[in-house]
Amino acid sequence: MARRKWRQLVFFNVDASHKLKLRLCYDHLNEEGLNGMFSVGAFAIIQDETQRVLLCHRTDMDYWNLPGGRALQGELPTETVVRETREEVGLRVAVIKLIAIYGKRERNGLAFVFACIPIGGKLGLSPESDAVGWYALSDLPKNTLPRHIERIKDAFEGAASDSPIFRHHQAPAVRQAQRGKQRNAARESL
Repeated sequence: MARRKWRQLVFFNVDASHKLKLRLCYDHLNEEGLNGMFSVGAFAIIQDETQRVLLCHRTDMDYWNLPGGRALQGELPTETVVRETREEVGLRVAVIKLIAIYGKRERNGLAFVFACIPIGGKLGLSPESDAVGWYALSDLPKNTLPRHIERIKDAFEGAASDSPIFRHHQAPAVRQAQRGKQRNAARESL
């Protein structure tokens, strides 16, 4: 018989006035993990005074992405984006707005995207990012993760809106992007 563990989960919804509400509930874990639930990630849209967005280049693969990553157990998405931004690019940030929550069809996952502003720290490299840079929407690196491009475009398009975006990602996941990149490289070598 599987040993049961209890884990606190946080659910988000937006009320009629577009305020983010939190609801706590509990589910149990078996030895294999959370039954039928999802992973949570959080990512930062940080812009400079010319509206360029901050990206970091990953050390584990040749892709640029927004600062962010997976939530730790018991961590709120707002806490995740602050921690991940500090770890990846050295900046302390304040969350100012929820831009979007994306569902991931290929696995049970949610990605939260927040507008953030720097409040301290120093922009730099880390074990997770070997380069950082500010990029205009029209000048994003060619090897920017497709879902991160989607998030950036949505942030620019919805900048004046008070309502966050709620939908599934339309762009391919990183594994799909890698397969496409490998196919293109194979075609070029022929």
